[in-house]
Order: sequence, then structure tokens, then C-alpha cells
Amino acid sequence: MATYTPATLYTRTTKMFSHMSLGMRYGLTSTTEIYGSMRGAAQQARSSFSKGSERSHANRVQWDSLTIGINHRFSPDNETPALLGYLQTEAIENASLTENNRVIYGKTWSIGIITYRRIDPVVFSLSSGFRKSWKRNTGDSVMVIPGNIFHVSSKLNLALNAETSVFWGARWSNKNGSRLVGGSKDISATQTSLLLGAAYAVSKRSTLHFDLSADISGRGGGNLSTLLRHTF
Repeated sequence: MATYTPATLYTRTTKMFSHMSLGMRYGLTSTTEIYGSMRGAAQQARSSFSKGSERSHANRVQWDSLTIGINHRFSPDNETPALLGYLQTEAIENASLTENNRVIYGKTWSIGIITYRRIDPVVFSLSSGFRKSWKRNTGDSVMVIPGNIFHVSSKLNLALNAETSVFWGARWSNKNGSRLVGGSKDISATQTSLLLGAAYAVSKRSTLHFDLSADISGRGGGNLSTLLRHTF
């Protein structure tokens, strides 16, 4: 007698995220500045099944957050490496997991330090930070506590000429599992990323930056960003 074993079905989902932000910095003193940025996000998700040709896709565009922060240089790069620190918050944040906006205030904070040493034409830098997220209502009375994130990164920046520089480095992060209040908790995870980038001085006041981060810890994925910085 023949035995029929159903084929195992699985779903493969590919997600693409796009972000656009507009920010500004203002120097309060020679060592302290405040900054802010507003960010929007677009997401595209495509799912396919292991058997058959059934596919689905979903698109979503919404505003993401308004960030404000302050950074301070505690010591310059002289006999000892320079030391800087920063503190920032997502002052206004969209906590919704759907297309419906859900506004929350001051539920995410970040703090970190950066140190660097310049030995022309090379700059070595090391940074570390911690991101704390508090409980928030994502809509429909669903209470979520996002996982906190701790990260460490190092970079080596090389000036090729007066207008162009490149950098490479690595970033390690640990994220605690997010959890539903009174419900299940995700698994905590670590991630190691390769960092690559370049900067080009378009003019005396404008610089164009290109950054790439690629996950090298096995899960795949990456981020590509472009930044235009202008000094008034």
C-alpha cells in the first residue's frame, strides 16, 4: 500500500525598507551642539510559497519619528584621543505596526560615546552606545516592550585627497528580544556587520556621504545610505 506524505510548505518573505530624513545641527558652543531630524519610511514585503506560484506583496509608507539630541566634546584630539558623548531621544515616534499612525512621545532614548585619534591621513575611531525602549501601545490595545540594543563599532578613515575619503570598519550589536506584555518574548540576537563608505566634498560647504553596512553574521541583509551635509 502506498503512503502519501504531504510536502512541507514554507513561506519565504523578502522585505525592503527605505528611509528618508531631513536634519539640522546647531552649535551652541565650540564643544556642544544640538541636533534634530525627521524621518519617513517605506516598506515593501514579498512572500512566496515553496509549492505552487502563489505570491503576495504589501506596501506601506508612513512617517517614522522626530529625533532631537545633544552631543558634547569632552576632550580634543591632542596628547590623548578625542572623546565625545551624545544623548538623544525619539521625541515623537510612530509606534504603529500597520498603516494606521500611533503617536507616542519620548519612549526611546539613546546614549553613547565616541573616541578618535587622527594620524594624518588616517583617523581611527571607536564608538559604543545603548538604546533603551520603553513599553508602548502599538494600537488595538497591544502593548509591546521593544528590545534594548547595545552596540560597539570601530572604523578606519583614510583621506585620499583634499576632497575624497573612504572608510571601513565593523559593528557588533546585541538586541534583547521584544515581548508582548503578558505574552511571548522574542529571542535575543547578536549581529556583526561590515561597514564601508566614502565621502566627497562637493564644495567648501557641502559634502556627499555614501555608507554601506552588510550583515556578516549569517542572517543576511544590508543597508545602503546617502547623506548630503551642508554647512550654513
